[in-house]
Amino acid sequence: MNALCNSTSYRMLVSPNGAHMKQGDVVLIWGATGGIGAYATQYVLNGGGIPVGVVSSPDKAKILHEMGCEAVIDRSAAGYKFWNDDNTHNEAEWRRFGGDIRALVGEDPDIVFEHPGRSTFGASMYVVKKGGTVVTCAATSGYMLEFDNRYFWMRLKNLVGSHFANYREAWEANRLISKGMIHPCSRKCSTLQIPVRPRIRCTRTCTKERSVCSALLRRRAWASPIPNCAPRLARRTSPCSVASRRNHVAH
Repeated sequence: MNALCNSTSYRMLVSPNGAHMKQGDVVLIWGATGGIGAYATQYVLNGGGIPVGVVSSPDKAKILHEMGCEAVIDRSAAGYKFWNDDNTHNEAEWRRFGGDIRALVGEDPDIVFEHPGRSTFGASMYVVKKGGTVVTCAATSGYMLEFDNRYFWMRLKNLVGSHFANYREAWEANRLISKGMIHPCSRKCSTLQIPVRPRIRCTRTCTKERSVCSALLRRRAWASPIPNCAPRLARRTSPCSVASRRNHVAH
């Protein structure tokens, strides 16, 4: 999942096929400590942008601060209610949310990194600045999206759909991990004595020494100790490839 999340975030923010972020851009990131959000936060910081991370708890807000993201919004503490009880939009809450963003960074976001879908999409389209871009890759809260089109067309905003990555984008994203510039984020790390369990949800940057990021390395037999869970993986050779070369030499 880490490779998928990393490449998806790269395309959404860095690639010309996505938002094509530039230095100084303010980027609102929903779920900023999640699978794709944690990568998005790093891409914004590395690219000279200004991340505004939205999370759902004080613990996740603390993780963002440790990653270097200064502007953080705890949506649970703020208690935003973007939908009324009659299933209509609450524009007053959109304005309050936009005001909270401006209070943190002094301006509206140039880019909104959107993936929750129905629950947040109207707010995302509202708070992005005039001429700004909302880039979306998912709709975890519902795919039937609604937004006020007046704020879209009259403010000349852009909406970009993005799905995973092409070969070039995936290569570039993986290269940044191999160079140690982007780090896989895992909720849990295991030593080599503990079997690595698959499907671990990414929620924080791993700092435990000489352990293996469980979201990256799923097969204990191929795992190598990695200090500080650094993304620079030691070169490993599969038993199958070794056997294949031996057979080739024998013939």
